[in-house]
Amino acid sequence: MTRIGFIGVGHLADYTVRGLRHGTWTHPIFLSPRGEAVSASLAEHCDCTVMEDNQAVVDACDVVILAPRPAQALEALASITLRSDQVLLSVVAGLSIAGIRGVVGEELPVVRALPVTSAEVGKSPNAFFPENPVVEDILGHCGSAIPLVSEADFDAAGVMSCTYGWFISLYDAMIVESEKAGLDSVTARKIVLGMAEGAAAIAAAQSDDTVDVIARKIATEGSFTKRGLDHLEAKDAFEPWREAHGLVLDAFRKA
Repeated sequence: MTRIGFIGVGHLADYTVRGLRHGTWTHPIFLSPRGEAVSASLAEHCDCTVMEDNQAVVDACDVVILAPRPAQALEALASITLRSDQVLLSVVAGLSIAGIRGVVGEELPVVRALPVTSAEVGKSPNAFFPENPVVEDILGHCGSAIPLVSEADFDAAGVMSCTYGWFISLYDAMIVESEKAGLDSVTARKIVLGMAEGAAAIAAAQSDDTVDVIARKIATEGSFTKRGLDHLEAKDAFEPWREAHGLVLDAFRKA
């Protein structure tokens, strides 16, 4: 039985714990008291135990999940004493393994991951580094667990946790335009989000082709799809997305 505990119980811990329970994680989950409202809700609805302080969480569990805001993460680490037989899983954006080891030392395994809000419904693509079978099992309960070979790869994957939010804003823009065209809001939302889910599903299923090839197969000559895609490309509509990706990746690597 793997017992896990969260140091820092905010938004990320909230949706991750809910995702774990949604994904049939039945092992004990311990929570720090910081983030009182979230901790109380998770205790009531997700069968979690709120401990008196961070050290009590550490003492009770096998895997310590570090989840405070980045500015408080190292301070939280410095306030606890970890055991060499534990695993420390950091879900703090921008905090390197070297930065963590500067506080906790070299003895215990340290792993980084960054679940996104779709973890709550079991759909988070959870990249993690380095490989660790215990962490892989945990992450697999709230989506897919994707091991990476380097921390540089993890930073590159981490940018996708930001583009995930940009996708949702794009969907909103399309929902608004559909409403302007006459669809009611419920129908517009259902269709736009259904199309987004379908596009991701077909791109994932046709793994022998690049995603660009799949797009070109759909945007056939003379189709309305190609007319719209040609307009987007003529306006260089994807360049700001590439720029935003580079901007965030640079920020990740400098953190």
